[in-house]
Amino acid sequence: MNYTEKILSNIIEYCIISLPVKFRLSQDPLELKAIMSFEPLFKDDFWEVHIKWTRPRAYERVRDEGSDYDDSACLYYICAQFSTGQPKVLYIGQTYQQSVSLRLQQPDHKNRYAAFVRNYPKHRFSVSHGIVSIVDGHLTQRRVDDVERLLIYANDPEHTHNVQHIYQHGVSGSYVITNTGYRSGLPRYLRLGVFVEY
Repeated sequence: MNYTEKILSNIIEYCIISLPVKFRLSQDPLELKAIMSFEPLFKDDFWEVHIKWTRPRAYERVRDEGSDYDDSACLYYICAQFSTGQPKVLYIGQTYQQSVSLRLQQPDHKNRYAAFVRNYPKHRFSVSHGIVSIVDGHLTQRRVDDVERLLIYANDPEHTHNVQHIYQHGVSGSYVITNTGYRSGLPRYLRLGVFVEY
């Protein structure tokens, strides 16, 4: 892995700047550093969001037994993994004022899980909980919904089974989102809004 590839893999994977359009980042390390140094044009008009993703746990166990994170997580993803390969994030959801385990027991998720099993034979299915914090702000239904939309929009479209927000996220606010923990291929950073460098 050369220097540029290391920067690309460890520093930034996706960046959504100014317009809701994905774009390919420059391969030049100096230009990458410049992109990372951009600041919001209006510093009081954006939300800095941190999401810590827990170690994925077997789908059936989370659904049937619950999780220690049910009370603290308001996002989750379902992933599929074949042997020791990279997990594929199939579905991203939110559980604002509801537990993940209860969400997985609902009829639409039962049908979705049955489809996963059919479409991904010999895969293991797991669930990760996303624990969200907002710097100098409170979690609200609107903010959780915005973050979910942006995560779905930035997820790999080859395997996603979300039916909304794949091609348009519809978020009007400004966000800087950092994903940590067990991201399973989700981007480390997402930015939406007007960012500048003087």
